[in-house]
Formats: sequence, C-alpha cells, structure tokens
Amino acid sequence: MATCDTVNLGTVPRSEKKKRYIICNQQDVSEIWNGLVLCASKVRDEVFALEEPIKTTDQLLGEELHCRTCLISFTGNDDYRLHYRDDLHRYNLKLKLNGKPPISQDEFCEIEDGISSISGSDSEEDSSEGTLKASVGSPKVYFQNQAGQKMAVYRCLLHSKKKPPSSDTELLQLIQSLPNQNMWAIIMLGGGHFAAAIYQGADLIHHKTFHSYTVRAKQGGGQSSRDNKSGGGSHPKSAGASLRRYNEAAFAEHVQSLFISWCDVLKKCHFILYRAASSNQTIMFGGKNPFFDRSDPRLRSIPFPTRRATLNEVQRVWLHLATVELVDEEVAVEDDLTKVIATTQNLQLAEETSDDELKVLELQRAKRMKKKIVAKINSNIAVQPVEIIIDDKDLFPGEKDIIENIFLTIKRGNADLFDKEIDKLSEILDSYREEYHLDMTDVLNQRLGDDCETLLQRSAMLNKRANFVWKLMELGCDPSLSDASGRVPYMVASDKETRATFRRFMGAYPDQFDFVKAAIPSPLTEEIEKQKADKLAEKRKLQKQAKKEKKSIEKAKMEEEKQVQEELRKVEEEKRKIEEDKARFVALSDREKRALAAERRLLANASVTGLATPVLVRCFLCGLDISGKVPFEYNNNKFCSPSCLQKHRKLNVK
Repeated sequence: MATCDTVNLGTVPRSEKKKRYIICNQQDVSEIWNGLVLCASKVRDEVFALEEPIKTTDQLLGEELHCRTCLISFTGNDDYRLHYRDDLHRYNLKLKLNGKPPISQDEFCEIEDGISSISGSDSEEDSSEGTLKASVGSPKVYFQNQAGQKMAVYRCLLHSKKKPPSSDTELLQLIQSLPNQNMWAIIMLGGGHFAAAIYQGADLIHHKTFHSYTVRAKQGGGQSSRDNKSGGGSHPKSAGASLRRYNEAAFAEHVQSLFISWCDVLKKCHFILYRAASSNQTIMFGGKNPFFDRSDPRLRSIPFPTRRATLNEVQRVWLHLATVELVDEEVAVEDDLTKVIATTQNLQLAEETSDDELKVLELQRAKRMKKKIVAKINSNIAVQPVEIIIDDKDLFPGEKDIIENIFLTIKRGNADLFDKEIDKLSEILDSYREEYHLDMTDVLNQRLGDDCETLLQRSAMLNKRANFVWKLMELGCDPSLSDASGRVPYMVASDKETRATFRRFMGAYPDQFDFVKAAIPSPLTEEIEKQKADKLAEKRKLQKQAKKEKKSIEKAKMEEEKQVQEELRKVEEEKRKIEEDKARFVALSDREKRALAAERRLLANASVTGLATPVLVRCFLCGLDISGKVPFEYNNNKFCSPSCLQKHRKLNVK
C-alpha cells in the first residue's frame, strides 16, 4: 500500500473550525444572515497537488475529500468514511472490476428501486444514527456575510432546476428569503416503502409511513418492472407474482389517498422535496389526474443519496437540508492538506492492487472475522508464530511409519489396536535403546508434516477422541508443544469433552507438564465436576418445579374458565327455555290460555292452603305431570317435550 509523509500544519480546535446552524431557527439565522454576498468558486491547487486532479460537482471553500472510484467529493471526513459503506460506492467498485466507468448518483437512483428488502417500513435497524451524516457530492451555493463567515446551503432550497435565477442579485434575494420559507414537505417512496412528513419550522406536524410487499425476494426489482421486461402475454402467473401486482396497485392507491387527505396542508408548503425512484414517479405524476404537476416550482428532488424510506430517514433528510455550516477558509485549507495526505496514507491502494479494491475489502473483512473466531477459541490468548527446525531423518528405521500407524488407529477409534501399536513401539525402542538412546516421549513428541504438528495435536483435532488424548499424555505427549503457527493442542481441540480431558489431566497430574504454556485455563477435578453436576441438577430441579407450578396454574385457570363457560351455558339454556315457553304461549288460542290460567290458579291455591298439589294434566306419552306448564300439542294431545311428541307420531305411523 502506498504511503506518504503527513505535513504538520498545526492543530485547531474543532469548535473553532466549524459551527452548524438551522435555517428555520430565527435566533440562529439572525446571527449570520446579514450582508450576504456570493463567494467566487475556486479549486485549491494546494490540495490537488497531492494527487491527480478530479473534476467534482462541488468546489468547496471548506474541507474537500475525494473518492477515486466514484469521482466525487465530500464536505467532511465523516462523510468520506461513510461513503465507503454506501451502496453507490459498492456498485461502482463492481463496475470498476468489470472494466466499466462509474455511474453518478442520479443514475444510481434509477436502479435502486430494486435494492430493497421486505422488512417493515419503520425499521430502526436500517435507519441507525450512523447514517445521519451520509452525503455524497451534494450541490450547494456558497456565500459569506458581512463578518466574513463563509457558509453553504443546498441549491434545491433556493430554486428548481427548471427555473434558475437569472442573476446573482436574484439568487441573493432567494437566499435572504429562505429563513421565512419554513414549511416543508418531504416525500420518499421506493421498493414498496413509503414515508412522508410535513415540517413547520423544526416541528413535525404530520407524518406517515407504511410498507407493501412489492419487491421480489432475492432477485430484487418490482413486479411491474419484471412484467415490463417479459413483454406482453408472458407475465409470471405464480401466486407471489399475483400478490405483488395486487400490492403495487394497493400501494399506489394508498399513497394517492394520503396525498388527497393532506391536500390542504400541502398547498401551504413552500417546498415539496421528494425521492421517487424509476417507476414510483408514476404514483406522483402519472395517471389521468395526477396529484402533483411536474411544472410546480415547489417540487424539488432530494440532492443526495437516501436509504430506505422510513420516518428516521425523512428526519435525517430534513436535518441535512436545514443545516447551514460555517467554514473558515484559511483553517479549512490547512486542515484539508493534512486530511487529504492522511487519507492517502490510510486508504490509497498499491499499484498492483489498484484495480481490485473490492477483493481487498472482502479479504480484510474475512481476516477480521477469522481473528475474532480464533480469539474466542483461544480464550483471548495471544498466538505467536514460532520457528521450528526439524530434521527429516528418522530417529530409528521405520519411525515415521509407526507414528502414522498409531495416528491411523486413533483416527479409526480402535483402542485395542492402539495399545498393540504402542506395545510394538515399546519393543522396538527396547531393541534400539543402546544404539539410539531413545525414549517413548522422544518419539511421540516428534513434529509431523509441514505445520510441525505433534501426534497429540492431531488427535485433539479429531471429534470424540478424548480417551486417546488422555492415553497420549499418560505416555508422555507434551501439551505445551506448539506447531508452526504457535497453537498448542488445547487451542485446536474440536469438542468440549476433549478440552475437559486436558483440564482433568491437569487436575490429576498438576506437575507433569507446563500447563501455563499449554494454555489450559484451570484444572478440572472430581470435586469441581461434582459441584457443577449438583448445580446443574439443582437448576433442572428448579426448572422442573417451575414448569410443574406453571402447568398447575394453567390447569386451574382452564378449570375456572370451564366453570365460567358452564355457568354461561346454563344461563343461556334457561333463557332459551323461557323464550320457547313464551313462543308456545303466544301460539295458544284464547280458550287454551284461559284453561292454562285456571290450572295455575288451582296450583297456587293448593300451595297456599297446604293441600296436596293436584295433577291436572299429564304427558300423553310418558305421563309426566305438566300441570301449569305450556304443553306441546299434537292431535289434541298434550306432551311434556318435543321428543315425546315425536315418539308418539312415529308409533302412530307404524
């Protein structure tokens, strides 16, 4: 990566370099809005002398930083850094890899309609505070006041593209009247997301956001765009495509109905700033009776890139447009030299990788992720590569073959064959002891392969081989020996049980090896394991008890609900019977009603006098006493219930 020396131009406190004001704040504006004159635009040769000149749409009097890929400039260091996370920069990087020229922000806005997810419309996650400073090459007008302070405002707040001012005097008049035009409408729609707000000064008086599923998952792009590309008569006919078509129509109808409901307040707005990508502009300007007229001078396009249409994004847009920055030219020129040089030192790629920026960024990200994983596995222990000098010669004839056979038995998980190979190795060492003076540990701790791994390290990498790890350490395999990357066996252990085996061996034989160098955190004894088991059992017992209590509470609640339902059923049944009695009584003739009344009087007199209650009427089928009750009648016969009546009818039919 190319570097260059940074020139020390002195330091100036940030509060003395720049101050921000809000246009709609009369107290702020009254301090700086006096004796305004336009500034002559100039490009400082001192800055561009450090690198090749880049033509930009902004020629600032303050700080100026550049992106070589997108060929645009920025108003500050924060904007410069955030630009490298922006979708426009990533898209231009891919174009550069394919040998194509970069596109502008306006061109990118035409294709960003397809870059959308199907998440909620007011997602806080996608409109974080980190995006509140994003700005790429925003066009501004620069001027200074009678105190010599230089400032800039967005040109879209002064005039529309179709009606530019004819002279500098007219432009100054527009700047002077800007603080009084404080009622703004901001509208954003794209990818099925809609967000709109109306500001009066700094107060948010109306706002609305919603979202519809109109973008094809994974493939991107709206359904209408897909239909237009496929030509007539060959549109997709899937359920998802039909749903997206319906949602697009409903989305457009919802947006237009909202505009109609806001009609009165939109007429009072001084500016209507909008962002509608590609086909979404037909919602605002298309159709037989469009709500907005393209010739309306209040309509202004948002002059910088925006993200998904949410309320937070609308607030960011308002804050960015309503902010006036004061920049001290002399301090900015000196500070700009320092920042451009420092940026060149940190971000400029070497010649051999200048055409492969995207791959470099992806490689850096992969390295960062790998470092995090390694740090977690190694328990925050620093791993330093070590230089190991090994001799390819065998310690004795056939030594490498024997080691490979031992590892093969471990890999297969054959404990009996492992013991046989160890016995075989012991016999061979006994036969060569006088000649080579070798021990079992000398052979088992030999380095293997180009990575200089030990037999213990290779065994620890295998799954479910903890018993072999214990046997190897008993035979003298040292867990503190590292490979060429500086990793010890504990760091590369593949499962929890293998790591616990290292700790158990440390608890059983605390003085046999250098366990600090082996990076084993702490010993694991039977007492500690018993304590852990007891804690786990207690935890499970409490969980089981809590589950049982919860189940009993739910059961009691269900019983209570069941009882309430039963009571309600009885009440409803009683009401139903009363209603049926009323209906039968109404259906009786006058003679029957008088007879029923007479029966009830007789029963009442019997109860008053204490005499036995007489049986005046019985059911014609079952003989049940129905005195004083409204009977069910059929062929001049009286019955106690519909079931008795039906049985009697069936008997007569037979």
